[in-house]
Amino acid sequence: MAVDQPGIARPTEAEVVLTFPSGPHAAAFAEWWAGPGAKAFARVLKPRPKPPAKRIAAPPAARPRNPLFDAVAEVATADPALNGGVIGKVAASLAAAGYTADDVRAFGRAFPAVCPWGAGRPPTVGEIEKYISRAGAEQAGKAGRSLLDAVGG
Repeated sequence: MAVDQPGIARPTEAEVVLTFPSGPHAAAFAEWWAGPGAKAFARVLKPRPKPPAKRIAAPPAARPRNPLFDAVAEVATADPALNGGVIGKVAASLAAAGYTADDVRAFGRAFPAVCPWGAGRPPTVGEIEKYISRAGAEQAGKAGRSLLDAVGG
């Protein structure tokens, strides 16, 4: 074998004739193999670099519990794994309005009195958001005290 470049061996014509069967295209192949074909073939035969090892990311740190989120999920008996987005949006809007987890739990206890159609069932997440202000206004307006005081919280 003839070596033109370090690491790239090019076969001689005798090796090409011995290696490949003779035929109408043998001469053209030998000519191609002697020139650009050897370089292309050498590039194909280079060992491929190993892909970098995949790094397994560490699990994210546990987030602190949000008591308002937990209270909405508890009162509505909603599954946070299934309804987490809705519960989170309602909890955020309640927090922005100044409600606490105790207010939500008190609304859950007062729900049948505030919303008669809801007797015998817990409020939905949407009903908590929609009617908690009405419950607070009705209860506080009647007795002149807070919602927590009105339902015994």
